[in-house]
Amino acid sequence: MVWLKYGGSFLLAIIIESNFSRFYAIGSHTPDLFIILVIYISLHEGKIKGTTSGFSIGLIQDLIISVGFLGLSAFTKSLSGFLIGYFTDSRRSRKFPGILVPVGIGILISTVFENIFRSAGSSEGILSFIATKGFPSAIYTFILAFIIFIILRPREDLN
Repeated sequence: MVWLKYGGSFLLAIIIESNFSRFYAIGSHTPDLFIILVIYISLHEGKIKGTTSGFSIGLIQDLIISVGFLGLSAFTKSLSGFLIGYFTDSRRSRKFPGILVPVGIGILISTVFENIFRSAGSSEGILSFIATKGFPSAIYTFILAFIIFIILRPREDLN
């Protein structure tokens, strides 16, 4: 039953990313809704399911939305899903203020690796590419993830 929820969330993310991203873009920067979903799955299901969901979500994202490097999103999202899955061992790290650390790490890992590979065909240097294209999108993604994780946090965290 929980995988239906994740599948529905993924379909909603595809619809939002492909049809409405121009409405919430700030300049050319948009948040990565897919990495937020991968991090959510990894925190709740563990590193194996986080890795497989990251690979699946990233590959479908590459096939449907992304242009260029086929498999890049699958690699970065599965890497983030695997590393974030280590935070599921501690129940304390899944509670609200502590959850922001793995969320930020997951977004940063995905952004940095993706931009390292995307900068290969650019005349810009790697650090310049990451600073101008990667970090603004990562910050935007983190802010949106912060809001989503506040809304979706378990009720016992409210006390």
